[in-house]
Amino acid sequence: MFIDRKYCGIVQDNSIGKYQIPPTSDRCQSVWRDLHEDLHDISDEIYNTTVIAKQLDLTRPSTATIPGHHLSDEDLEKVLLCSTNDNLDWIKYGPQIPLNISMVWFVDDVYVGGESKTHAIDCYSYAAHIYEGHHKLFDPNKNFTSWYDVNCGEHSDQRETSKKLLGYLFRQSTGLLHAVYEADLVPATGSMTKRKASSYLLSLYDPLGLILEQTMIGRLIWRSITEVTKDWDATITDDHRRQVSEWVYHSKTICDDTRYGVPRFVDINNNVNSVILSVDASILAWGTDLRCVSSPNDRIMSRAGLFPKNQKKWSIPRKELESLWRGLKWIKLYSRYLPVKTHLGDQQHRLHPLRPDPRPQQLYVITDSEINVYRLRRVSNDKRLPVVERRRLTEIRQLCVDLDAVIYHVPSGVNPADSLTRAKPGIYRYDDKIVNAIKLATVIYDYKDQDAGIDPPDDPTTTLDLPPDQFTINAIIVNPDGIPFPDLTTLTNQEQRAELDRVMSYAKQQYTSDDDRPMDTIDFVDAIKACAHRCQQLDEDLRLLKKYLEGNITNDDMGSKATYSSRLATICELDENGIVRRRLQQSEWKHIHEDPNGVIFLGGSYYAKKLMAILAIIYHYTYLHKAHQKVTGQIQRRYNGKGLPTIVKNTIASCIPCLRSKAYRGLNYVSRSVQALATRSIWQVCGADIVGPYQRDETNGSTTTSYKRHILVVHDAITSFTCARILQDASSQSVADAFHSIWCEMGAPSVLVTDKDLSAFITRQVKSMLIGHGVRHLVLPPYSPHLSFWERIHRDFVQMARSISSQVGSENDYIRSYLLAIRAFNCTAKGWIPFSPASLHFTYHQRLPGDPAASNDIVNYDALSAGTINTDDFTFARSMLPFVKEIQDKVTSSIDEYIEYWYHKQAEYRKRINLSTEKTYPDPKPFDIVFITNY
Repeated sequence: MFIDRKYCGIVQDNSIGKYQIPPTSDRCQSVWRDLHEDLHDISDEIYNTTVIAKQLDLTRPSTATIPGHHLSDEDLEKVLLCSTNDNLDWIKYGPQIPLNISMVWFVDDVYVGGESKTHAIDCYSYAAHIYEGHHKLFDPNKNFTSWYDVNCGEHSDQRETSKKLLGYLFRQSTGLLHAVYEADLVPATGSMTKRKASSYLLSLYDPLGLILEQTMIGRLIWRSITEVTKDWDATITDDHRRQVSEWVYHSKTICDDTRYGVPRFVDINNNVNSVILSVDASILAWGTDLRCVSSPNDRIMSRAGLFPKNQKKWSIPRKELESLWRGLKWIKLYSRYLPVKTHLGDQQHRLHPLRPDPRPQQLYVITDSEINVYRLRRVSNDKRLPVVERRRLTEIRQLCVDLDAVIYHVPSGVNPADSLTRAKPGIYRYDDKIVNAIKLATVIYDYKDQDAGIDPPDDPTTTLDLPPDQFTINAIIVNPDGIPFPDLTTLTNQEQRAELDRVMSYAKQQYTSDDDRPMDTIDFVDAIKACAHRCQQLDEDLRLLKKYLEGNITNDDMGSKATYSSRLATICELDENGIVRRRLQQSEWKHIHEDPNGVIFLGGSYYAKKLMAILAIIYHYTYLHKAHQKVTGQIQRRYNGKGLPTIVKNTIASCIPCLRSKAYRGLNYVSRSVQALATRSIWQVCGADIVGPYQRDETNGSTTTSYKRHILVVHDAITSFTCARILQDASSQSVADAFHSIWCEMGAPSVLVTDKDLSAFITRQVKSMLIGHGVRHLVLPPYSPHLSFWERIHRDFVQMARSISSQVGSENDYIRSYLLAIRAFNCTAKGWIPFSPASLHFTYHQRLPGDPAASNDIVNYDALSAGTINTDDFTFARSMLPFVKEIQDKVTSSIDEYIEYWYHKQAEYRKRINLSTEKTYPDPKPFDIVFITNY
């Protein structure tokens, strides 16, 4: 029952009389009763007393303490294991009760921690006092105050007293924990067996991996020894003995060096102190390193290993992927001790309330493997990879969800795990390089990001999984198309809000032609200049770059951002307004960029994000509801900002016309089902397109000149009847004249569907002509996985024209062959009806200008408007609304005059025939055609 030592874990004091006094039976029963008490029950007692202390004053900080006599006897009786008067006095008149205490029991040791030195001492004093009341004593060496020698530093010749914690050496002078090498140096002479070499290489005690690079060198030496020497008692080679001897010497040197160590206390409970996991892999090894954001030069812990022989032939990207998977699994295993989401094993008991529980925060993961980050972003590409990599990618994505981890691609120079995989010991100082690399990273995998190209994980965490009390109510401002406007009320600066309000005045439902865009106006350019100045003033990187371009600072003044800013300055310059722009080559901006002065940098400030959202709305309406990729491309011709593609997509993703058009385009309604959805009559819904240009030789007198000609093709949705006109050029006036020619000859349809060609179809001349003929002009959205109903026929025309042109002895040019192909198509019966398109077309009643359009029973206008954009909503078309009636009346009156003229002309002609012919008519015979006139 009694252990012959004063302190050994949980013991009973029997040191009186030099352990010679035999215990009595009553004493043995008392000790057995005290030792039989469960440690968890005593820990619960400590926790419950702290809970009572907190309820006395909720405003006190977590590191505060409360005297025990402030607690009432009734509350203490509820939480004490044995509520006697002596026990109540033991609590009330003992050490003060801390409001927050952290304690962990190990097999034969105990940890009592705190948020500061004073807090740790208070927690230890109270916990030791409670356990002493249960006849369980703490080792005094475990007290925080026992680690500091009072006389240390008073005498320079006095040797520092060494302390150890879990095998690590603690130096009071530096406040660091150091690894320990417990073996002696290798003798200069003599042989060494394999067993002895193993003893030397295993004598370095470093479970946290503080100097893991040195351990990796020993592992490489041991691998080379095992490849040559198989027997444990065999003598290793002289070269291997020399390597072991040098390794032992360097290990002792590193352990004795005061610079190699980690602080005893690293604050991971602070809200801003997230942890950074760095992973890397080389040909031979993989490594993971864990550090704190607030202390990037101190390694908290690390893990590394050598790849087995069957994995040495793996590619570097696969090894990098394996290292990333191992690192995340390692963090998940120790998640209950780190500021990340805690995950327990299937058979693991719930954690005690006294166990340290850091606040969960986002985990930063950095790697120098860019290809693996792209693989994580593209779930749809997993099927192209081997089974092993597919499995690893799936597990990594799930681990990112479990740990709330975001993976960043950074250069190898700022990856702390790089030295682990290359086994290069040294003092590496990163300071703010890691944090800056994370801020400047462009290749990122965030499981919560739904950006273009990033597929969501199989089971993402959504707000539907949250309890109802965690839902919040938010309000946003949207325009009639469902596009949300950025909330400018969050800006406290009135000048900033006024600048953005000025630009937002252009974020309206504007549809303009290519020659009349709002961003080309003087007022808009002035508003953007003011906003650009503000963006570059608020962004730290752009502010340093501007000062560097102005010559106000040097590389030494910029610190860690000197390399980034100096490289960026080689392609940037200041314009006459003091705005930082990217300098362009003369051959570049002609084909890609619209602004010859360069691209304006907007940065990534909160103000810049609001501006980019407004620009997204303006460009979305200016370029007629183009998809977010094309809108981003148009904006990037003039502006560059951090996260621009994501902001553009999130801003215009809720556009109702685009969503409706995309849904109908996904049904492929204009390819096959337009006959059932759009119209029930011939030549009521037509599609038009311009093909070409095609080279054509034209003879003018004695000279032959080559010209580029276009062909306007109009296609009926029902009969597939096609009309074509050769265009001298693709100007809007030529297209309008060609349409007028077709409508006058073939009749005007009720609806014309085209693509969004700003230079040919969506123009004032074409719109005026269509208004005169009473044709409704609809425009298809810019995205579609299917071909339009006329594009399939055009493909057949091209194949037929090539076939005709390739015939032996054919002298037809390509345009003539194309028209012959159209003629042959119109005269050929289709499979679904025994009539040709031409025979069907010329039997219907043509609609004259001024006649009412087809009714809703004939043309389903709702179905067409759901998948298209009406050009009546464009700005230039709305400006013509007051003159629509005038244009239609003018065309109608002209048609009425022509019809009346031809009516009188034919009446006179019939009258003249009747007067000049014999008026007696023979008796009609069967099947004779009898003409009856009015005269």
